Amino acid sequence: MIQCVMLLGGKGTRLGLPDRPKPMVDINGVPLLRLSLQGLAAQGVRRFLFLVDHMSDVIKEAFGDGSVDGLHITYATDRSGLGTAGATRAAANLLEDEFLVVYGDLLFDVDINRFCAAARMVDGCGTLMLHPNDHPFDSEIVSLAERTGRTAPIAAIYRKPGPYGVLQRNLVNAGLYYLRKAALDDIDQNAERPDWARDVFPAAVAHGSRYHGYRTIEYIKDVGTPDRVARGKRDAVQDKVQRRSYRTPQPAVFLDRDGVVNREIGGVIGPDRLELLPGAGEAIARLNAAGVPAIIVTNQPGVAKGQMSRADLERVHVQLDYQLAQYGAYVDDLYCCIHHPDKGFPGEVLELKVACDCRKPSDGMLRRAAQDHFLCLESSMLIGDRDVDIEAGRRAGCLTVHVPTNASDTWATPAPAADRRASTLESAIDIALAHFSHSPM
Repeated sequence: MIQCVMLLGGKGTRLGLPDRPKPMVDINGVPLLRLSLQGLAAQGVRRFLFLVDHMSDVIKEAFGDGSVDGLHITYATDRSGLGTAGATRAAANLLEDEFLVVYGDLLFDVDINRFCAAARMVDGCGTLMLHPNDHPFDSEIVSLAERTGRTAPIAAIYRKPGPYGVLQRNLVNAGLYYLRKAALDDIDQNAERPDWARDVFPAAVAHGSRYHGYRTIEYIKDVGTPDRVARGKRDAVQDKVQRRSYRTPQPAVFLDRDGVVNREIGGVIGPDRLELLPGAGEAIARLNAAGVPAIIVTNQPGVAKGQMSRADLERVHVQLDYQLAQYGAYVDDLYCCIHHPDKGFPGEVLELKVACDCRKPSDGMLRRAAQDHFLCLESSMLIGDRDVDIEAGRRAGCLTVHVPTNASDTWATPAPAADRRASTLESAIDIALAHFSHSPM
């Protein structure tokens, strides 16, 4: 199994830790670093390189050479002032040809084997684990060259802090990487304290060095502030950490977009026409807080009809992410069908005028999401406002909930035969959370 480099130089100043370094912060009675090692070892990762600095004796005393736990731990010490990338480069003689890099302030449970398998299938210097989060404005935003598949080339990286200098989708650096040794060549020899996330990756991508992004909805969060430590402790007690791993099937809430999350106006063909419905941001934030994946599945035939371009659609979804972020909310993923079977529209795109298996009422988008994120469709729920939404959910085996278009518009279509009905998205989320609280997740 792959070697794992742990970046353990954090002082924990913001956490008020006078007697231990940041990776040893207590999470419900267990040091964070021990949780990380236990999770990785359970998946076969047993060779570790610890890059230590501040109060390294505390870490050495706690873990030694790892043999008691069936691990092999090597230490690289005296890394003061080198930065995360500089410290990694200084330990080059201890690195294998491929290795993981994990920041020491992460609380996570991810399917490492799946991540490494995906990273090994692509070329370049390495692959960054990416995810949406509830604070994109102070995170490194990563733009992918394409939105298909779990792994795609990185087009650009926008360094924090925000708000976005350039509006991009809510997809951020999670702090866990698969790297090949060639990545060391991307570290500026003259840089002072070079950091992988802040300095190396943005500059390398800008200069044409090839890195990929791997999108996940698994649990991976930094606990570098007191508030985030408290959240991590709560999430661990409530089993939100392990539950989100791809090693275990999980349920999700699927959401239609127009008329359910944002206002239906007869075609949202540009970002200026995207308007969240009242309460939608708060409702989705509640799903996020509960640890329930929120995934949008939407038909957008305007592309096939020639009413908007793929770039226009991407800008609409950038605006959706941006507006949700104002409420500390995000969608874990978004699936979009841009096909349309009927011809005869001025400016239509003929190659998209096809009968497909992704356009609702087909359940193709839901099944693709299930495959990508290891979801259990039979335990999941779909919330929609139209017959095609409810039928797609029914075909996938989901519980279905109908909400009226735009929540209260009098011109809404007749209510389809859903399993449950709700007057607003907020009340539909009430149903979802009550359902999941009584069902195993």
